[in-house]
Amino acid sequence: MKKLISVPFILLLSACSTIGNQSEPEVQAPQTAESLLDDSYQHLDSGKVTFALATLLKAEKQCNEKHADNSNKIFVARSPDERFFYLLQATFEEVATSVEKSLCADVHYLLGYTYVELKNLDNALKHVTKALEFSPVNAAYLSELGHIYQLQGDFQKALNTYKQAEENADAFSPAPLKQEELGRAKRGIGYSLIELGELEQAKAKFNEALALNPNDNNARAELAYINSL
Repeated sequence: MKKLISVPFILLLSACSTIGNQSEPEVQAPQTAESLLDDSYQHLDSGKVTFALATLLKAEKQCNEKHADNSNKIFVARSPDERFFYLLQATFEEVATSVEKSLCADVHYLLGYTYVELKNLDNALKHVTKALEFSPVNAAYLSELGHIYQLQGDFQKALNTYKQAEENADAFSPAPLKQEELGRAKRGIGYSLIELGELEQAKAKFNEALALNPNDNNARAELAYINSL
């Protein structure tokens, strides 16, 4: 008499066969710092500041690992003029130097911006200062530093920093960004001058911003404020 195989045994064999044929799960490669930076911009645009912070901290870790064994002074340049400036400075100082793309500098800059949004000015200052170690003449970074000084109530230091940003925007900012970065620096100077009681100088600086960009509504609003005093 033929012996019947029980149903549970058949199911067990089927399961073993399925398990044996399954491929190993694909291991996801970790996100690159560039991808993490892109994600952080999207989080900030969506108002998800804490998500942006967590993402940027992962990118910062990758940047730190990348530069851990590099003994050269690392600069980040956005334009040929800026690159030449850093190399010339290194020649005078006789320092081993490399000039790279702006990824890790931008990570620290955006960390600074994010900490400002979270009202953590100490960490904001730390990271924007780190960004400026990579790119000392970057006008966008300098304007963010000026903004932090304003929030701290140090309007003279803010004024000096925005003036440096204005000068550097004119000399080094890439053409597509020059108008925007000059405008921000000029407005920052104007805001600081208002707080320092120099209203006529502030008015002149906001008018410069409007001459640069007639659609600068922030400069227009500040002029209206001064005229209302």
